[in-house]
Amino acid sequence: MPRDANISNKAFRLISLLRAIPREPQQVTSRDLLGRLASEGHDIDKRTVERYLSELAASEEFGGLLKCNERSKPYGWSFRRDAELSLPGMDAAMAVTWDLVDRYLSTLLPDAARARLEPTFSAAQRWLKKHQPGGQPAWSRKVAFAPRGLQLLPAEVQPAVLEIVYTALYQGDQLDVWYKDKASPYRVHPQALVDRGPVRYLVAPVGDHENPVLFALHRIKKAHPVDSRARVLPDFDLAEYIQGKHLEFPVGPEITLKVRFFNGAGHHLMETPLTVDQKLVEEADGQVLLTTRVQETQELYWWIQGFGANVEVLAPKAVRRQLAADLREAVARYADC
Repeated sequence: MPRDANISNKAFRLISLLRAIPREPQQVTSRDLLGRLASEGHDIDKRTVERYLSELAASEEFGGLLKCNERSKPYGWSFRRDAELSLPGMDAAMAVTWDLVDRYLSTLLPDAARARLEPTFSAAQRWLKKHQPGGQPAWSRKVAFAPRGLQLLPAEVQPAVLEIVYTALYQGDQLDVWYKDKASPYRVHPQALVDRGPVRYLVAPVGDHENPVLFALHRIKKAHPVDSRARVLPDFDLAEYIQGKHLEFPVGPEITLKVRFFNGAGHHLMETPLTVDQKLVEEADGQVLLTTRVQETQELYWWIQGFGANVEVLAPKAVRRQLAADLREAVARYADC
């Protein structure tokens, strides 16, 4: 088909136009839409954009979905809040994907993005309710994320604080946060957000400092947006930050850990290693000797203590002494037993 055929021009322009129109209360003008289409390589003028909008608003298919704010000029265009439009239409792969996003990732979205996706989530649920491919429940109903250990209830975060923090992070703006019982705020530069199950953390340097700090969202008592762009740390990488054990609360340097497990307590490390370079040696009577390099963190101590009497730290000596002191303190609390 020749490049200048109607289907090659108008159809793709209309698709780009529809994709550029936001859901209310956000709105765009015809000039905004012209800029968006021009940036995508469409050769079009403002008068043509206005004609397309009028045609769409007058059509039976789109007239009930689009809304034009004529109270002031230039007119603002938006999709109605409850409008349902999907390009392309919902299918099995899209439905199960959006269902998984809704179940496991929606808490990481700012309210504005969550609200904009709500019709898509609803459409996915309706599709899954109506269709059962092969007579079986959809894939997303057959899989689940179930982390190990006791599951704590999530810490309660003030809704206003959550929205302000998410918006600042999304837009790349600074924040003033009142943390814990501190009377004056910290001026922070949001870099990232990390969800650790019951607790969500804002990763942000304070003031002119280069090292990011962890702020638990539920401990932020108040937050105010600042109309200034946040500093972007040039060397900050979220994946490297997490791999560096910063979220495990370091208490010391990297160490060579040597641990002996009893009664089969360490056998699971053969299938789910603690580190990629760990060394495991099976000894007599079901004992397992582990040697590996790890960061000394608070979570490392909690992990070791979770094995109770079925573990003994052999090295380093400082870690062994600290755990011994903790155990003596614990025994003293049970002296009356």
